[in-house]
Amino acid sequence: MRSAILHILVLLVSLLAYSPAQASHLEGGVMTYAYLGDSTSAGITYGRYLVSLSIYEDCLSGDQQAVAQDNPAFFGAFNMITGNFYMLDTNVFFSSAVSIPAVYTNACGSSKSPVSLCLIQKTFIKHYAFPANTHGYVISNQRCCMSAGLVNILNPGNDGCTLYCTIPPSSTINNSAVFKNPPAQIICLNRPLYYDNSATDADGDSLSYGFCAPLNSVNPNDIKPFPSPPPYDSVIYMAPYSSQSPLAGSIAITIDPVTGMITGTPDQIGRYLVAVYCKEWRAGVLINTVVRESELVVADCPSDTYSPIAGPDTIVFAGASVQFFSSLGTSYFWSPSTYLNDANISNPVGTFTHSGTFTYTLHIISDSGCDGTRSVTIQVLDYSSFFVPTGFTPNGDNLNDVLVPVPVLGSTLVSFKIFDRKGILIFNGGPNTSGWDGTYKGVKQDIGTYYWELLYYDNAGATRRTKGDVTLIR
Repeated sequence: MRSAILHILVLLVSLLAYSPAQASHLEGGVMTYAYLGDSTSAGITYGRYLVSLSIYEDCLSGDQQAVAQDNPAFFGAFNMITGNFYMLDTNVFFSSAVSIPAVYTNACGSSKSPVSLCLIQKTFIKHYAFPANTHGYVISNQRCCMSAGLVNILNPGNDGCTLYCTIPPSSTINNSAVFKNPPAQIICLNRPLYYDNSATDADGDSLSYGFCAPLNSVNPNDIKPFPSPPPYDSVIYMAPYSSQSPLAGSIAITIDPVTGMITGTPDQIGRYLVAVYCKEWRAGVLINTVVRESELVVADCPSDTYSPIAGPDTIVFAGASVQFFSSLGTSYFWSPSTYLNDANISNPVGTFTHSGTFTYTLHIISDSGCDGTRSVTIQVLDYSSFFVPTGFTPNGDNLNDVLVPVPVLGSTLVSFKIFDRKGILIFNGGPNTSGWDGTYKGVKQDIGTYYWELLYYDNAGATRRTKGDVTLIR
């Protein structure tokens, strides 16, 4: 007994000698539990639980002495209704330490992080056997201090963190929900945010989500207190921020209460403290709430581009239909919507009743949350024709050295003639012509504009004549 008291006194002396401003190193955490079954001893029934505390430590700029003092963690257990003290554990040592990669939310191409971050998740595990009761239990951990660089909190660097879990009365057997993904660390300025903050539940309970207030520790001058019973004070947000609006956005940062998806477009650089709850519902009754606190850094990310698929440019006859297509998106919008059966799907059908050139732009949000555009052009003809390039470069590099008319939709060439600016015929090709190579009687012609004339049969067998000009470039 005396050795235990001495151990606690040594801890207190070392911690009290350390100021809050020096202890900045925490970035949040979460506490969960798993039900392990009941046991009986001396006629008393106990509910056995495995309680897990995960804390997030700043391993880049956090104070390393404060990081070292996180181990061991202090766990306090209390009656959930009365707040009466049940148990204090001062020797809960971490069982694992995992580095969480600083993967940022802009997945449009670049994987280079715009800022340097280092985050360690340390997990502390404690087995409990709680006597059956009708009130339930609260297990808590309190620690100081959060990051000094938070821009949405009134006292960054001096505020602490209270993490807790609630075990319902013995009549309700429950496992707490567990968040599926590690906390996001970096989100990109002025870019759409899509972060899956959903959880899983071993009991199959219905889950709902929302933002909530992060909880402070009891005394800012005590960086590692023995945990106290609820209720707990929340941190104080700086206006215009709040627990329900912890980040600023040109499109408000919100969380879907059903899916847990956090969306929006952040528009202010900085480090932000955010708390998200997951409520567990069974038969319409709330039986537990899990809260996770974390810090998000909004940074000016590399300028990545995302080019969606929108299909090839196409030439068709009037009256024909064209199947557009794209993929890998969660939201589609084709503009304009003229002639399309549905402008908000990946594969609309366009039906074109008359000739013309129609250009459509696809706006898409990809499945990784990136915004991109791509255009596609549909040329609609009343009859078949020929395509003649507007320029060519007969310089002997075997690239674009010859001007050749290309049949479109079944046209048949009769003749292809080239005239210079004086109207002199300098090339006359027939149905099997290989094209004009930029010479006249073996002499290379000057750079400039020349004129061509085509005689051909269209798809219906009608004779047609068309004219145009071409630029010779060397």
